[in-house]
Amino acid sequence: MSSSQKASFNAGETKAQAEEKTNQMQEKAGEMTNQMQEKASEKTSQVSEMAGEKKSQVSDMAVEKTNQVSEIAGEKTRQVSDMAGEKTRQVSDVVGAKTIQVSDVATEKASQVSGVASEKTSQVSEVVSEKTSQVSDVAGGMLQSAKESVQEAGSQVKAKAEDAAEAVKNATGINK
Repeated sequence: MSSSQKASFNAGETKAQAEEKTNQMQEKAGEMTNQMQEKASEKTSQVSEMAGEKKSQVSDMAVEKTNQVSEIAGEKTRQVSDMAGEKTRQVSDVVGAKTIQVSDVATEKASQVSGVASEKTSQVSEVVSEKTSQVSDVAGGMLQSAKESVQEAGSQVKAKAEDAAEAVKNATGINK
C-alpha cells in the first residue's frame, strides 16, 4: 500500500471515528432530554395533586400534608440533582414552564384555603417554588456542561479532520 493510500485510509478511519463519537454524544443528549422531561412531568403532576388535596382539608390535616409535600419536594429535588449531569438545553425550557405552572397552581390553591389550612398551603407553595428554582439553577449548570462537552467534541472532530486533510496533502505532494 503506497503512502498516499495509507494516508487516505488513515484519514477515512479518523473521519469514521469522529462521526461515531458525534453520533454517540447526540444519542446521549437525546436520552438525557427524555429523562428530564419525564421527571419534570412527574413533579408537576405530584405538586398539582397535592395542592388540590390541600383545598379540602381541615387545619390538622393541613399541617400533616405540608410535611408530606416538603418531604416529596426534597426527595424530587435530590433526584433531579443526582441526574443533573445528564440533562440538556431543552430541559431548561420545560423546567421553566413547569416552574411557572407549579407556582401559579400553588398560589391559587393557597388563597382558597381558610385559617391554618391557608397558612400551611402558602408555606407549601413557597417550598415548592424554592425547590423548583433550585432545580432550574441545577438544570442551567447541566446545560452549560453539556454545551461545553459538545463544543469540545466538535473541536476534536475538526482538529482530526484537519490533521487527516493535511496528511492526505502531504502524502499526495500537494503541500510541496
